[in-house]
Amino acid sequence: MTDEKSSFLRDVCKTLRREYGYPAGSEQAMGIANEILALFESGLTDEESLLDAYRRGKV
Repeated sequence: MTDEKSSFLRDVCKTLRREYGYPAGSEQAMGIANEILALFESGLTDEESLLDAYRRGKV
């Protein structure tokens, strides 16, 4: 994975982590990272699609 993609995914995860109030390094933050990576690997490659898919899965 390129540094650019890694940075992009980190930013998406940070947005969600802050939105849900999870501290960095927490189990919940790792769960977000795992889910975002899986969504990215399944073909969702833009920020809004990733955020929307994660949020819909959490409702």
